[in-house]
Amino acid sequence: MRALLLHPHRALRDRNEIMVMPLGLLSIAAHLAARGVDAAIHHLGIERQLVPRYDVAAAVAESDPAVVFVVLHWHPQVRPALQLAQLLERRLPQVPIALGGYTASYFARELLAEFPEVDYVVRGDGEEPAAALCAAIGAGATPAALGAVPNLAWRDAGEVRLNDLSWRVDEANAPALRHAAFEHLRHAEEYLARDLYADFNDAASAARLAGAFYYNPGRGCPVSCSYCGGGALPQLAIAGRRGFLFYPREKVARDLDEAWAAGARTWRASFDPAPGGGAWPAILAEEQRRGHRWRLVYDCWPLPSDELIGAIAGATAEAVLVLSPECGDDELRRRHRGFHFSNAELLDAVARMRRAGLEAHAFLSVGLPGETRAMVEQTAALARRLRDAGAGVSVCPMILDPGSPMFEHPDRFRIKPRVRRLRDYYRLHPDDPGPYYRTEPLSEADIRSAVDRIHREVRR
Repeated sequence: MRALLLHPHRALRDRNEIMVMPLGLLSIAAHLAARGVDAAIHHLGIERQLVPRYDVAAAVAESDPAVVFVVLHWHPQVRPALQLAQLLERRLPQVPIALGGYTASYFARELLAEFPEVDYVVRGDGEEPAAALCAAIGAGATPAALGAVPNLAWRDAGEVRLNDLSWRVDEANAPALRHAAFEHLRHAEEYLARDLYADFNDAASAARLAGAFYYNPGRGCPVSCSYCGGGALPQLAIAGRRGFLFYPREKVARDLDEAWAAGARTWRASFDPAPGGGAWPAILAEEQRRGHRWRLVYDCWPLPSDELIGAIAGATAEAVLVLSPECGDDELRRRHRGFHFSNAELLDAVARMRRAGLEAHAFLSVGLPGETRAMVEQTAALARRLRDAGAGVSVCPMILDPGSPMFEHPDRFRIKPRVRRLRDYYRLHPDDPGPYYRTEPLSEADIRSAVDRIHREVRR
Protein backbone atom coordinates (compact mmCIF):
# COMPACT_ATOMS: atom_id res chain seq x y z
CA MET A 1 0.00 0.00 0.00
CA ARG A 2 1.15 3.55 -0.73
CA ALA A 3 0.20 6.74 1.14
CA LEU A 4 1.01 10.32 0.22
CA LEU A 5 1.20 13.04 2.88
CA LEU A 6 0.77 16.59 1.57
CA HIS A 7 1.72 19.75 3.46
CA PRO A 8 -0.01 22.82 1.92
CA HIS A 9 1.48 26.26 2.50
CA ARG A 10 -0.26 29.62 2.18
CA ALA A 11 0.93 31.72 -0.76
CA LEU A 12 0.55 35.49 -0.33
CA ARG A 13 1.59 38.21 -2.74
CA ASP A 14 4.93 38.91 -1.12
CA ARG A 15 5.73 35.76 0.86
CA ASN A 16 4.91 32.15 1.62
CA GLU A 17 3.47 31.25 5.02
CA ILE A 18 3.01 27.97 6.93
CA MET A 19 6.23 26.67 5.43
CA VAL A 20 7.08 24.85 8.66
CA MET A 21 5.65 21.34 8.77
CA PRO A 22 4.01 20.16 12.00
CA LEU A 23 6.59 18.15 13.87
CA GLY A 24 4.51 14.96 13.91
CA LEU A 25 4.39 14.61 10.12
CA LEU A 26 7.77 12.89 9.79
CA SER A 27 6.85 10.62 12.68
CA ILE A 28 3.58 9.62 11.02
CA ALA A 29 5.35 8.81 7.74
CA ALA A 30 7.93 6.69 9.57
CA HIS A 31 5.22 4.89 11.55
CA LEU A 32 3.35 4.08 8.32
CA ALA A 33 6.56 2.73 6.80
CA ALA A 34 7.14 0.54 9.86
CA ARG A 35 3.68 -0.94 9.21
CA GLY A 36 4.52 -1.76 5.61
CA VAL A 37 3.02 1.35 3.96
CA ASP A 38 5.13 3.15 1.35
CA ALA A 39 4.82 6.70 2.74
CA ALA A 40 6.12 9.91 1.16
CA ILE A 41 5.72 13.57 2.14
CA HIS A 42 5.38 16.34 -0.42
CA HIS A 43 5.80 19.89 0.92
CA LEU A 44 3.82 21.93 -1.61
CA GLY A 45 5.62 25.18 -0.78
CA ILE A 46 9.01 23.62 -1.51
CA GLU A 47 7.70 21.79 -4.58
CA ARG A 48 6.37 25.02 -6.10
CA GLN A 49 9.53 26.95 -5.33
CA LEU A 50 11.52 24.32 -7.20
CA VAL A 51 8.99 23.84 -10.02
CA PRO A 52 6.63 26.86 -10.32
CA ARG A 53 4.22 24.85 -12.49
CA TYR A 54 4.22 21.88 -10.14
CA ASP A 55 0.92 20.02 -10.63
CA VAL A 56 -0.02 18.40 -7.33
CA ALA A 57 -2.86 16.35 -8.83
CA ALA A 58 -0.52 14.94 -11.49
CA ALA A 59 2.05 14.11 -8.80
CA VAL A 60 -0.62 12.30 -6.77
CA ALA A 61 -1.82 10.41 -9.84
CA GLU A 62 1.74 9.34 -10.64
CA SER A 63 2.23 8.11 -7.07
CA ASP A 64 -1.06 6.17 -7.22
CA PRO A 65 -1.67 6.16 -3.45
CA ALA A 66 -4.37 4.25 -1.65
CA VAL A 67 -4.99 7.35 0.48
CA VAL A 68 -3.85 10.97 0.61
CA PHE A 69 -3.32 12.67 3.96
CA VAL A 70 -3.61 16.48 3.85
CA VAL A 71 -2.20 18.56 6.70
CA LEU A 72 -4.57 21.03 8.35
CA HIS A 73 -2.67 21.88 11.51
CA TRP A 74 -2.73 25.69 11.82
CA HIS A 75 -5.89 27.63 11.13
CA PRO A 76 -4.25 29.81 8.40
CA GLN A 77 -4.05 26.53 6.43
CA VAL A 78 -7.82 26.11 6.30
CA ARG A 79 -8.33 27.60 2.84
CA PRO A 80 -5.25 26.06 1.13
CA ALA A 81 -5.90 22.64 2.70
CA LEU A 82 -9.54 22.54 1.64
CA GLN A 83 -8.81 23.96 -1.80
CA LEU A 84 -6.25 21.18 -2.20
CA ALA A 85 -8.84 18.59 -1.14
CA GLN A 86 -11.33 20.07 -3.60
CA LEU A 87 -8.80 19.93 -6.43
CA LEU A 88 -7.94 16.31 -5.72
CA GLU A 89 -11.60 15.33 -5.45
CA ARG A 90 -12.24 16.93 -8.83
CA ARG A 91 -9.22 15.46 -10.61
CA LEU A 92 -8.87 12.13 -8.77
CA PRO A 93 -12.25 11.29 -7.26
CA GLN A 94 -11.24 7.66 -6.63
CA VAL A 95 -8.52 8.58 -4.11
CA PRO A 96 -9.70 8.87 -0.47
CA ILE A 97 -8.68 12.08 1.27
CA ALA A 98 -7.97 12.25 5.00
CA LEU A 99 -7.25 15.48 6.85
CA GLY A 100 -5.27 15.64 10.08
CA GLY A 101 -3.65 18.12 12.42
CA TYR A 102 -4.77 20.34 15.26
CA THR A 103 -7.32 22.47 13.39
CA ALA A 104 -8.71 19.48 11.49
CA SER A 105 -9.11 17.64 14.79
CA TYR A 106 -10.97 20.51 16.42
CA PHE A 107 -13.36 20.96 13.48
CA ALA A 108 -13.63 17.27 12.53
CA ARG A 109 -17.44 17.08 12.69
CA GLU A 110 -17.92 20.25 10.65
CA LEU A 111 -15.37 19.13 8.06
CA LEU A 112 -17.26 15.91 7.37
CA ALA A 113 -20.72 17.48 7.60
CA GLU A 114 -20.06 20.39 5.24
CA PHE A 115 -17.10 19.51 3.01
CA PRO A 116 -17.88 16.38 0.95
CA GLU A 117 -14.38 16.35 -0.56
CA VAL A 118 -13.06 15.23 2.86
CA ASP A 119 -13.51 11.49 3.46
CA TYR A 120 -11.81 11.08 6.83
CA VAL A 121 -10.34 13.16 9.66
CA VAL A 122 -7.56 11.75 11.84
CA ARG A 123 -7.97 13.44 15.22
CA GLY A 124 -5.36 14.06 17.89
CA ASP A 125 -2.05 12.20 17.72
CA GLY A 126 -1.93 10.62 14.29
CA GLU A 127 0.73 7.91 14.10
CA GLU A 128 -1.27 4.79 14.96
CA PRO A 129 -4.65 6.13 13.70
CA ALA A 130 -3.11 6.83 10.27
CA ALA A 131 -1.67 3.32 10.11
CA ALA A 132 -4.96 1.79 11.21
CA LEU A 133 -6.84 3.82 8.61
CA CYS A 134 -4.52 2.52 5.88
CA ALA A 135 -5.21 -1.02 7.06
CA ALA A 136 -8.97 -0.38 7.08
CA ILE A 137 -8.87 1.03 3.54
CA GLY A 138 -6.85 -1.99 2.45
CA ALA A 139 -9.55 -4.21 3.93
CA GLY A 140 -12.25 -2.47 1.91
CA ALA A 141 -13.14 0.43 4.21
CA THR A 142 -16.09 -1.43 5.68
CA PRO A 143 -18.03 0.15 8.57
CA ALA A 144 -16.65 -2.51 10.90
CA ALA A 145 -13.05 -1.78 9.86
CA LEU A 146 -13.44 2.01 10.02
CA GLY A 147 -15.25 1.81 13.35
CA ALA A 148 -12.19 0.15 14.86
CA VAL A 149 -9.74 2.91 13.86
CA PRO A 150 -8.80 4.96 16.93
CA ASN A 151 -9.36 8.73 16.82
CA LEU A 152 -11.01 8.55 13.38
CA ALA A 153 -13.90 10.74 12.23
CA TRP A 154 -15.78 9.32 9.24
CA ARG A 155 -19.17 9.00 7.57
CA ASP A 156 -21.34 5.95 8.15
CA ALA A 157 -24.28 5.93 5.72
CA GLY A 158 -24.17 9.72 5.60
CA GLU A 159 -23.93 10.18 9.38
CA VAL A 160 -20.75 11.61 10.89
CA ARG A 161 -19.15 9.29 13.42
CA LEU A 162 -16.36 10.20 15.81
CA ASN A 163 -14.51 7.17 17.14
CA ASP A 164 -13.08 7.37 20.64
CA LEU A 165 -9.84 9.28 21.23
CA SER A 166 -8.29 6.05 22.42
CA TRP A 167 -4.72 6.46 21.12
CA ARG A 168 -2.14 9.07 21.99
CA VAL A 169 1.62 9.26 22.31
CA ASP A 170 2.67 8.11 25.79
CA GLU A 171 5.66 6.71 27.64
CA ALA A 172 5.03 3.21 26.28
CA ASN A 173 4.80 3.96 22.55
CA ALA A 174 6.98 7.09 22.25
CA PRO A 175 10.34 5.23 22.05
CA ALA A 176 9.33 3.60 18.75
CA LEU A 177 8.47 6.91 17.05
CA ARG A 178 10.96 8.71 14.80
CA HIS A 179 10.51 12.48 14.61
CA ALA A 180 13.48 13.13 12.30
CA ALA A 181 12.71 10.60 9.55
CA PHE A 182 13.71 12.99 6.77
CA GLU A 183 14.11 10.14 4.28
CA HIS A 184 10.33 10.26 3.82
CA LEU A 185 10.29 13.96 2.81
CA ARG A 186 10.87 14.65 -0.86
CA HIS A 187 13.50 17.37 -1.27
CA ALA A 188 14.40 17.20 2.41
CA GLU A 189 17.72 18.90 1.72
CA GLU A 190 15.87 21.87 0.19
CA TYR A 191 13.53 22.06 3.17
CA LEU A 192 16.44 22.11 5.60
CA ALA A 193 18.36 24.65 3.53
CA ARG A 194 15.66 27.30 3.76
CA ASP A 195 15.26 29.99 6.39
CA LEU A 196 11.85 29.02 7.75
CA TYR A 197 12.21 30.22 11.32
CA ALA A 198 12.98 33.94 11.16
CA ASP A 199 9.52 34.75 12.53
CA PHE A 200 10.97 35.54 15.96
CA ASN A 201 13.52 38.13 14.81
CA ASP A 202 13.13 40.73 12.07
CA ALA A 203 16.91 41.05 11.80
CA ALA A 204 17.65 37.32 11.57
CA SER A 205 19.67 36.28 8.54
CA ALA A 206 19.02 33.22 6.42
CA ALA A 207 22.60 32.09 6.97
CA ARG A 208 22.14 32.02 10.75
CA LEU A 209 18.94 30.02 10.66
CA ALA A 210 19.53 27.65 7.76
CA GLY A 211 19.36 23.98 8.57
CA ALA A 212 16.49 24.48 10.99
CA PHE A 213 14.68 21.61 12.69
CA TYR A 214 11.53 22.19 14.74
CA TYR A 215 11.62 19.57 17.45
CA ASN A 216 9.97 19.30 20.85
CA PRO A 217 11.26 16.56 23.19
CA GLY A 218 7.75 15.86 24.42
CA ARG A 219 4.07 16.71 24.13
CA GLY A 220 1.43 18.43 26.22
CA CYS A 221 1.02 21.44 28.48
CA PRO A 222 0.10 21.81 32.17
CA VAL A 223 -1.60 25.24 31.91
CA SER A 224 -4.34 26.91 29.86
CA CYS A 225 -3.58 30.45 28.73
CA SER A 226 -6.79 32.19 27.69
CA TYR A 227 -5.62 32.84 24.13
CA CYS A 228 -3.84 29.55 23.32
CA GLY A 229 -5.37 26.65 21.40
CA GLY A 230 -2.58 24.30 22.51
CA GLY A 231 -2.94 24.48 26.29
CA ALA A 232 -4.09 21.85 28.76
CA LEU A 233 -7.85 22.11 28.20
CA PRO A 234 -7.69 22.19 24.37
CA GLN A 235 -5.25 19.25 24.36
CA LEU A 236 -7.62 17.23 26.52
CA ALA A 237 -10.51 17.93 24.14
CA ILE A 238 -8.58 17.49 20.89
CA ALA A 239 -6.12 14.70 21.71
CA GLY A 240 -7.34 13.26 25.01
CA ARG A 241 -4.04 14.26 26.63
CA ARG A 242 -3.71 15.19 30.29
CA GLY A 243 -0.63 17.03 31.48
CA PHE A 244 2.63 16.69 29.60
CA LEU A 245 5.19 14.08 28.66
CA PHE A 246 8.94 14.37 28.16
CA TYR A 247 10.10 11.69 25.73
CA PRO A 248 12.61 9.13 27.05
CA ARG A 249 16.15 10.50 26.91
CA GLU A 250 17.30 7.77 24.50
CA LYS A 251 14.59 8.65 21.99
CA VAL A 252 15.42 12.36 22.10
CA ALA A 253 19.11 11.64 21.52
CA ARG A 254 18.27 9.35 18.58
CA ASP A 255 15.96 11.92 16.98
CA LEU A 256 18.56 14.65 17.29
CA ASP A 257 21.28 12.35 15.93
CA GLU A 258 19.13 11.73 12.85
CA ALA A 259 18.34 15.42 12.40
CA TRP A 260 22.03 16.35 12.69
CA ALA A 261 22.96 13.64 10.17
CA ALA A 262 20.34 15.06 7.77
CA GLY A 263 22.00 18.48 7.94
CA ALA A 264 19.98 20.30 10.60
CA ARG A 265 22.01 22.81 12.62
CA THR A 266 19.36 25.14 14.08
CA TRP A 267 17.05 23.61 16.67
CA ARG A 268 13.74 25.41 17.20
CA ALA A 269 11.94 24.23 20.35
CA SER A 270 8.65 25.27 21.91
CA PHE A 271 8.16 22.84 24.77
CA ASP A 272 8.93 24.19 28.23
CA PRO A 273 6.23 22.77 30.53
CA ALA A 274 8.22 22.37 33.76
CA PRO A 275 9.42 25.36 35.81
CA GLY A 276 13.16 25.05 36.19
CA GLY A 277 13.53 23.28 32.86
CA GLY A 278 12.51 19.72 33.72
CA ALA A 279 14.52 17.30 31.58
CA TRP A 280 16.08 20.05 29.46
CA PRO A 281 19.45 20.39 31.25
CA ALA A 282 20.09 16.65 30.90
CA ILE A 283 19.01 16.69 27.22
CA LEU A 284 21.38 19.56 26.49
CA ALA A 285 24.22 17.91 28.36
CA GLU A 286 23.80 14.78 26.22
CA GLU A 287 23.88 16.85 23.03
CA GLN A 288 27.07 18.49 24.23
CA ARG A 289 28.58 15.07 24.94
CA ARG A 290 27.71 13.94 21.40
CA GLY A 291 29.42 16.97 19.89
CA HIS A 292 26.28 18.63 18.56
CA ARG A 293 26.67 22.39 18.93
CA TRP A 294 23.20 23.58 17.97
CA ARG A 295 22.03 27.08 17.24
CA LEU A 296 19.07 26.92 19.62
CA VAL A 297 15.88 28.99 19.46
CA TYR A 298 14.04 28.17 22.67
CA ASP A 299 10.56 29.35 23.64
CA CYS A 300 10.39 30.01 27.39
CA TRP A 301 6.95 29.30 28.87
CA PRO A 302 7.86 30.18 32.47
CA LEU A 303 10.91 32.36 33.01
CA PRO A 304 14.10 30.28 32.75
CA SER A 305 15.99 29.23 35.86
CA ASP A 306 19.70 29.91 36.25
CA GLU A 307 20.29 26.18 35.79
CA LEU A 308 18.50 26.17 32.43
CA ILE A 309 20.25 29.33 31.25
CA GLY A 310 23.60 27.81 32.19
CA ALA A 311 22.78 24.53 30.44
CA ILE A 312 21.81 26.34 27.24
CA ALA A 313 24.85 28.62 27.32
CA GLY A 314 27.21 25.71 27.88
CA ALA A 315 25.80 23.31 25.30
CA THR A 316 25.00 25.48 22.25
CA ALA A 317 26.93 27.36 19.59
CA GLU A 318 24.53 30.27 20.06
CA ALA A 319 21.02 30.60 21.42
CA VAL A 320 18.01 32.88 21.47
CA LEU A 321 15.57 32.58 24.36
CA VAL A 322 12.11 33.72 23.34
CA LEU A 323 9.79 35.22 25.96
CA SER A 324 6.07 35.94 25.64
CA PRO A 325 4.98 38.42 28.30
CA GLU A 326 2.15 39.51 25.94
CA CYS A 327 1.30 42.75 27.78
CA GLY A 328 2.75 45.37 30.09
CA ASP A 329 0.18 45.15 32.87
CA ASP A 330 1.12 42.63 35.56
CA GLU A 331 -2.43 41.90 36.67
CA LEU A 332 -3.75 41.50 33.10
CA ARG A 333 -0.94 39.04 32.44
CA ARG A 334 -1.85 37.13 35.59
CA ARG A 335 -5.46 36.76 34.41
CA HIS A 336 -4.58 35.39 30.99
CA ARG A 337 -1.21 33.63 31.17
CA GLY A 338 -0.77 30.22 32.76
CA PHE A 339 2.84 30.81 33.83
CA HIS A 340 2.81 34.24 35.50
CA PHE A 341 5.72 36.60 36.09
CA SER A 342 5.98 40.30 36.85
CA ASN A 343 7.65 42.94 34.70
CA ALA A 344 10.47 43.16 37.24
CA GLU A 345 11.02 39.39 37.07
CA LEU A 346 10.91 39.52 33.27
CA LEU A 347 13.58 42.23 33.05
CA ASP A 348 15.71 40.36 35.59
CA ALA A 349 15.48 37.23 33.40
CA VAL A 350 16.60 39.23 30.35
CA ALA A 351 19.58 40.52 32.33
CA ARG A 352 20.50 36.98 33.40
CA MET A 353 20.29 35.76 29.80
CA ARG A 354 22.46 38.59 28.54
CA ARG A 355 25.10 38.00 31.24
CA ALA A 356 25.29 34.38 30.09
CA GLY A 357 25.91 35.47 26.51
CA LEU A 358 22.45 34.51 25.23
CA GLU A 359 20.12 36.58 23.09
CA ALA A 360 16.67 37.43 24.39
CA HIS A 361 13.62 38.15 22.28
CA ALA A 362 10.18 39.14 23.59
CA PHE A 363 6.77 38.88 21.94
CA LEU A 364 4.20 41.47 22.95
CA SER A 365 0.61 41.72 21.78
CA VAL A 366 -2.49 43.87 21.94
CA GLY A 367 -6.03 42.60 22.34
CA LEU A 368 -6.25 40.62 25.56
CA PRO A 369 -9.77 40.74 26.98
CA GLY A 370 -10.07 43.56 29.49
CA GLU A 371 -7.09 45.45 28.08
CA THR A 372 -7.69 49.21 28.14
CA ARG A 373 -5.94 52.00 26.26
CA ALA A 374 -4.01 52.81 29.43
CA MET A 375 -2.79 49.20 29.56
CA VAL A 376 -1.68 49.47 25.93
CA GLU A 377 0.52 52.37 27.01
CA GLN A 378 2.02 50.11 29.69
CA THR A 379 2.83 47.57 26.96
CA ALA A 380 4.53 50.30 24.94
CA ALA A 381 6.58 51.28 27.98
CA LEU A 382 7.56 47.64 28.60
CA ALA A 383 8.60 47.31 24.95
CA ARG A 384 10.98 50.24 25.35
CA ARG A 385 12.41 48.85 28.60
CA LEU A 386 12.99 45.47 26.98
CA ARG A 387 14.70 47.09 24.02
CA ASP A 388 16.90 49.17 26.29
CA ALA A 389 17.80 46.00 28.23
CA GLY A 390 19.14 44.46 25.03
CA ALA A 391 16.21 42.24 24.07
CA GLY A 392 14.69 42.04 20.63
CA VAL A 393 10.98 42.90 20.57
CA SER A 394 8.15 41.84 18.27
CA VAL A 395 4.60 43.18 18.52
CA CYS A 396 1.53 41.58 16.95
CA PRO A 397 -2.22 41.44 17.48
CA MET A 398 -3.59 38.58 19.49
CA ILE A 399 -5.29 36.12 17.10
CA LEU A 400 -8.38 34.10 18.02
CA ASP A 401 -7.18 30.50 18.20
CA PRO A 402 -9.67 27.63 17.69
CA GLY A 403 -10.05 25.66 20.90
CA SER A 404 -8.62 28.38 23.14
CA PRO A 405 -10.64 29.38 26.22
CA MET A 406 -11.39 32.72 24.54
CA PHE A 407 -12.75 30.91 21.48
CA GLU A 408 -14.78 28.48 23.57
CA HIS A 409 -16.26 31.10 25.91
CA PRO A 410 -16.43 34.50 24.20
CA ASP A 411 -19.18 35.76 26.52
CA ARG A 412 -17.12 34.94 29.60
CA PHE A 413 -14.22 36.94 28.19
CA ARG A 414 -16.51 39.68 26.86
CA ILE A 415 -15.28 39.53 23.31
CA LYS A 416 -17.22 39.71 20.05
CA PRO A 417 -15.74 37.16 17.62
CA ARG A 418 -16.29 37.08 13.87
CA VAL A 419 -15.02 33.52 13.55
CA ARG A 420 -16.94 30.71 15.22
CA ARG A 421 -16.84 27.87 12.70
CA LEU A 422 -14.37 26.32 10.29
CA ARG A 423 -16.16 27.96 7.38
CA ASP A 424 -15.54 31.37 8.96
CA TYR A 425 -11.79 30.72 8.84
CA TYR A 426 -12.17 29.40 5.28
CA ARG A 427 -13.80 32.68 4.20
CA LEU A 428 -11.13 34.94 5.72
CA HIS A 429 -9.17 36.91 3.16
CA PRO A 430 -5.51 35.78 3.12
CA ASP A 431 -4.40 39.37 3.83
CA ASP A 432 -6.74 39.75 6.81
CA PRO A 433 -4.38 40.48 9.75
CA GLY A 434 -6.90 39.64 12.45
CA PRO A 435 -7.42 39.49 15.35
CA TYR A 436 -10.90 38.27 14.26
CA TYR A 437 -12.60 39.63 17.39
CA ARG A 438 -13.12 42.85 19.32
CA THR A 439 -13.03 43.46 23.03
CA GLU A 440 -15.31 45.80 24.96
CA PRO A 441 -12.66 48.57 25.12
CA LEU A 442 -10.99 48.00 21.72
CA SER A 443 -12.19 47.38 18.18
CA GLU A 444 -10.17 45.31 15.72
CA ALA A 445 -8.98 48.53 14.10
CA ASP A 446 -7.95 49.88 17.51
CA ILE A 447 -5.94 46.72 18.21
CA ARG A 448 -4.15 46.84 14.85
CA SER A 449 -3.44 50.55 15.19
CA ALA A 450 -1.95 50.07 18.67
CA VAL A 451 0.27 47.24 17.39
CA ASP A 452 1.59 49.44 14.57
CA ARG A 453 2.29 52.34 16.92
CA ILE A 454 4.19 50.19 19.46
CA HIS A 455 6.12 48.57 16.64
CA ARG A 456 7.21 51.97 15.33
CA GLU A 457 8.26 53.11 18.79
CA VAL A 458 10.39 50.04 19.36
CA ARG A 459 12.16 50.59 16.03
CA ARG A 460 13.10 54.22 16.80
